[in-house]
Amino acid sequence: MILILSKEGKVIISDSKNNDFFTINEKTNKLEPYYTSPEFWNIQGMTFSPGEKYLFIADYVKGIYRLNIKTRELIEIKNNADVSLKGIDGIYFYNNSLIAIQNGVNPLRATRYFLNKELNEIVGFEIIDRKHPSFGEPTLGVIDGKTFYYIANSQWGGYDNNHHIKPNDQLKDIVILKYSLK
Repeated sequence: MILILSKEGKVIISDSKNNDFFTINEKTNKLEPYYTSPEFWNIQGMTFSPGEKYLFIADYVKGIYRLNIKTRELIEIKNNADVSLKGIDGIYFYNNSLIAIQNGVNPLRATRYFLNKELNEIVGFEIIDRKHPSFGEPTLGVIDGKTFYYIANSQWGGYDNNHHIKPNDQLKDIVILKYSLK
């Protein structure tokens, strides 16, 4: 489940299990359906474009989509770069590009995808980081100014087969990495 907040305070919540989106009705304070599509397989990230005209959606299995907030038109982002758009577990918009954490590809990495002017096609990319020694299922991050901070080692490996937290001597401290954006 991922939650995103618009500048006006509108909440959009994704349900990764059922691949639906919800919003909160401000009058009733209850969840209401917002959007659904059979296109999605496993929603793992959302980010707004500047002006919040579009919502970019990362599907872990299928790639990146763009939803027009006003018309609800959904398109799959074209990819003309020689790079995979799969395995994304967090996505962020920055200066006409999408920053993505990819923990479903090998090697694990953080990638920046450059978009065309229409924001519907990837025209280039750069690898921010890959095979970092601290990587252990990298995951979500945040952009602050011109710096991207992200979790290098989520704690997925910190649980046993019964979903109990492992003893402290088997856990690793969380590592936050940062990258200066241009």
